[in-house]
Amino acid sequence: MDGSSMKTIRNCRINYRTLAVLVCVILIVGIIYTKYFHFRNSGKTWRPIDLVPLETCVGSTCILSNDTSAGMKYALYFQPRKTKVNEFVYRFINQPTDTCDPMSPPVLIIIVPSSPSHIEERKAIRSTWGSVSHGEKWPLQNIKGKAKLVFLLGITENITTLQKIQDEVNEHNDIVQCNFLDTYQNLSLKILSGIRWTYLKCPDVKYILKADDDTFVNLPLLVATLEGYYHKVDRNGAIFGNINGDAKVRRRGMWKVNEIDYPFPHFPPYAYGNTYVISANIAGRIFSASEYMPYIPIEDAYITGILAKVIDARLVFVSGFTFWLDYKPNYCDFVNDNRISATKVSFKYMFYLWEKIHSSEVDC
Repeated sequence: MDGSSMKTIRNCRINYRTLAVLVCVILIVGIIYTKYFHFRNSGKTWRPIDLVPLETCVGSTCILSNDTSAGMKYALYFQPRKTKVNEFVYRFINQPTDTCDPMSPPVLIIIVPSSPSHIEERKAIRSTWGSVSHGEKWPLQNIKGKAKLVFLLGITENITTLQKIQDEVNEHNDIVQCNFLDTYQNLSLKILSGIRWTYLKCPDVKYILKADDDTFVNLPLLVATLEGYYHKVDRNGAIFGNINGDAKVRRRGMWKVNEIDYPFPHFPPYAYGNTYVISANIAGRIFSASEYMPYIPIEDAYITGILAKVIDARLVFVSGFTFWLDYKPNYCDFVNDNRISATKVSFKYMFYLWEKIHSSEVDC
């Protein structure tokens, strides 16, 4: 081997050695940089854009989010669905013609859901606390503004009862009747029909009182109380009543709610359904929200709890509103303005209370 060949071999060995050193240096620098990078970013909270979003669903409603917690699913439930899932397809087959005068609108509309067969209950309300709707005076007190009364009914398959209802319509002109079957499962639907009728026919009313037909309502005290709370009615509206803050959802029995319709163990806070008041400025929004939310027949929890939460309406506890377990009232409760409303009042007892309130000989 000559001298030039030996020189070429030595140069190749040097080049391989240099390349190996460079590779080692690059590896060492890479390791150091990686450790430094992880150290600097060990406390960083990554923005959602840094992560691949996951689909979180409740029922048929889904959003892209990395938060799959129970809290996210709860919040997601109260987002209206993208399309109508509970469309109101019914029509009014009977409705009053002169309840709301646009030149002199009432301050309060009273909607009373009533079974078609409860003719005596309706008669008692018209003759007692609801008589102010057609011009009667409350004993010893004045109501600030007008209050108007309507009864909410569905239809029945009993022909005799239907004829009696038509007689009531002709005589009293105070029945709002829709063409759905009058059953407990349709109770929420019945109240929503009353809310819809009110915002369509009485757009200038301030308040809507929902009252069961076994309740007695101190209307002068109610209206005066509402006027005192009016500052709490903003654009989001308010619902006034006796508030149930921790209601468990029942999965069996008369008040059963299917998990597919409401998958959580507790309802949001809501107003007990015996009597509550909705500020009329949210009537249309409540009805609209109902068409985009799953239907639940538990009327008070659905309308004043779920739908109220959907539209972000305020719940206001007002002392004096009744609730399911309340005691049976006596006439002094109303003479002394201790109660706004009372439940467990039969139609016979309603007449008794009214007579005592009118009497000048009561001892309270």
